[in-house]
Amino acid sequence: MSTSPRAQKPPVPTLVTIVAVLVAVALIAGAFLLGRSLATAPEPAPTETPTTALAPPAQLAGFQLAETAAPSLAPGVGKEVVHANYTDGTARILLVLSRPEADVEEFLTNAGITNLTERSAANGRTMCGTSTDTGYAACARLVDDTGRLIVGATDVSVETLETLLDELPE
Repeated sequence: MSTSPRAQKPPVPTLVTIVAVLVAVALIAGAFLLGRSLATAPEPAPTETPTTALAPPAQLAGFQLAETAAPSLAPGVGKEVVHANYTDGTARILLVLSRPEADVEEFLTNAGITNLTERSAANGRTMCGTSTDTGYAACARLVDDTGRLIVGATDVSVETLETLLDELPE
């Protein structure tokens, strides 16, 4: 054993210790943030399904478009509504398109159609009744979320109204 004092290492400068601690903290924080960003699924961008504008056809079987109103939002209910008048020279009908609609009976009741009866139709559930405004027949059907109502402004048969509903483009 030697009598010489042990050789001591020089102390680590304080600046080096501080820089080493800061680098270690930065590496830990960076690893945390990178792991969090890779683990979290990105928010999906909202996809809006473009809806086609409600537009009445220019001709409906033998009936020609006589007058139409621009689409409007029904006040207080948030529904888009379009009205169009058609004539074949003698008979007149009114077409009403409304969106969104969920129930054909409620749609007809809100439109002032009474004495509702369900008709069998290949193109969906058709309901017919009598308009409180005109006193003539009226028939309606829902296609997707759009209510389609045809009201006679003159004496038009229920069968004719059903045929006209079938003629409306999808």
